[in-house]
Amino acid sequence: MDSLIHPPSLVAGDHIALISPSRYTDSTMIEQAKQWAESHGFVGVEAGNLGEQSNQFGGSSSQRAADVNTAIGQPLIKAIWAIRGGYGAVNMVDLVDWEALKASPKWLIGFSDFTHLIGKAHVNGLAALHAWMPIQLPQLDTSSKNSLALALQGKALGLCAKPHDLNRHGQSTGLLIGGNLSVLYSMIGSDSFPCLDGAILFLEDLDEHFYHIDRMMWALKRSGSFKGLQGMIAGDMTDMHDNDVPFGMNALEILAEHCPKSLPFATGFPFGHEKRNETLVTGSQVTLTVDSQGAAFTYLP
Repeated sequence: MDSLIHPPSLVAGDHIALISPSRYTDSTMIEQAKQWAESHGFVGVEAGNLGEQSNQFGGSSSQRAADVNTAIGQPLIKAIWAIRGGYGAVNMVDLVDWEALKASPKWLIGFSDFTHLIGKAHVNGLAALHAWMPIQLPQLDTSSKNSLALALQGKALGLCAKPHDLNRHGQSTGLLIGGNLSVLYSMIGSDSFPCLDGAILFLEDLDEHFYHIDRMMWALKRSGSFKGLQGMIAGDMTDMHDNDVPFGMNALEILAEHCPKSLPFATGFPFGHEKRNETLVTGSQVTLTVDSQGAAFTYLP
């Protein structure tokens, strides 16, 4: 499977559109995003409906999609960055003008609920950035902050993880694709769900019960989504829960159990809902190596 289309790298002075495709945002988050962009030589531009609120959402579905579509049509804008996640991308993702984005590729940036847009970008042959969002800035570490700037400049770095008892040794090459497990699970059967044939699948999640994790992994497996998979890596599984009667496995053990036994599996990678959330360039060819020294993936030219 070949790498997907990578939008042009950013240079000083390029504009980044700030959007809220899911939950509503506030002025503090918007200002944080602008300050980070300025500190790296970019210009953060507020989308027309940014700051709107419709119940939990950052405006109506059409307003949130319009912000993306307007940004696609503006030549100075080279990237489109979600201020925060939450819930709501599912009801605007199909209103995005994906044909226009393919004709004028720009980086889509976000994670968690933003997995809806990353998946749809993948289906449309476009790479994207699975990266932290401004809502995380107060807790985020310096390495993660810098990782987004490097990725936007075309200098993305691979990631390493320490050895772990759950790791399964091996080496494979594939297309880096994935995101939030709960969101991916909700996309099964839709035209936003990415084909995982030939992929290195990466997963993270937040605030789920262990049995929910197991159910979602069974659904991916039984739907045939793991056919042709080349490997699996796990990031943070944050604020997980058990029942009064224990499930018997934690979240990482469940992921390892469901990863096909012939494939390399590794956990401990720094991405997800924690203070370290490194940027991943989805749709890139990577080589995953898991051995006694730990695990790493590197981007291929």
